[in-house]
Amino acid sequence: MQLYTEITPNPATLKFITDRILLPEGTADFPNSELAEQSLLAKKLFQFRFVSSVFIGRNFVTITKLEEFKWEDLIPVVKDAIRAFLESGQPVVSQITTATYTSDADDSEIVRKIKQLIDENVRPAVAMDGGDIVFKGFEEGTNDG
Repeated sequence: MQLYTEITPNPATLKFITDRILLPEGTADFPNSELAEQSLLAKKLFQFRFVSSVFIGRNFVTITKLEEFKWEDLIPVVKDAIRAFLESGQPVVSQITTATYTSDADDSEIVRKIKQLIDENVRPAVAMDGGDIVFKGFEEGTNDG
């Protein structure tokens, strides 16, 4: 199994990328240990006192650490934990509660365009930094012409 790290713009956050599919679609964000009940992997990672948040994507886990710790000391520990978890065969997330961006028949033309822009331009850029973006909605705006 391949498992490597990639830096992000936030020095407290590191992306751990694997050659395995962790989530076939969507993402799972766990900003604290209390919200990690839906993921055995996130719960395992929160057992480390240096972990402040966990974000899981298609083939990566993004971890944000507490300031007082140094990545060079933590990377081997995190890699070992992720590798052991994935080799155990347990499901990464028990229930995915993320939005999908398929266009609904009820979507207006502007909403379809927004979703397309998110999928094609914004989502890939945000994913490179170890995150994801969620479309919440659009209310008709005004054009001051």
